[in-house]
Amino acid sequence: MNFQQRPGFTLIEILVSLLIISTGLLGLIGLQTASLKNTLDQAGKSQLDWLLVELVERIRANPGADKTLLQGTFYTDNCPSAPGPSCSDNSRVAAATDCSTNSAGQYHLWEVLCDNRESDIISSVTDAITLNYVTVSCSDSCRELTITADWTTAATSSGLIKAAQSKQATQQSTLTVRL
Repeated sequence: MNFQQRPGFTLIEILVSLLIISTGLLGLIGLQTASLKNTLDQAGKSQLDWLLVELVERIRANPGADKTLLQGTFYTDNCPSAPGPSCSDNSRVAAATDCSTNSAGQYHLWEVLCDNRESDIISSVTDAITLNYVTVSCSDSCRELTITADWTTAATSSGLIKAAQSKQATQQSTLTVRL
């Protein structure tokens, strides 16, 4: 038998190279998924930081309010209706003239954590995260305020990233400020 050798690839060589290429591509897909999850987690963390700073700035802007009235745990999935008069001054509703400093403080807490109707003014926190609850406490005669937020990234909680569903742990962020 006289077999001539022809230049080219055998079927086995092609199958092995396809196996190697497909393994590499699967690895790249896994890296892309992990990168996307981390990016969405950081976007959620940034939005949460913005929300907590917004809350602190509103509390600082109302120095006469009794800060002890703001203490407690607030579950955002069970938000009550707005407390008292609308104490906001924005394009939706003119600020009420009968807002005391205490009712203004409680209204601002509710507005930052629960009011998602002002998407053109205040970005809705539910865009990037699912906020489970927020705990506000103060110490040192309420000159130091601690805000702890428990949250889940919206992409993880809604299942946008299927690989991340098994790691759906909630995250906590704490902000402590001197007033």
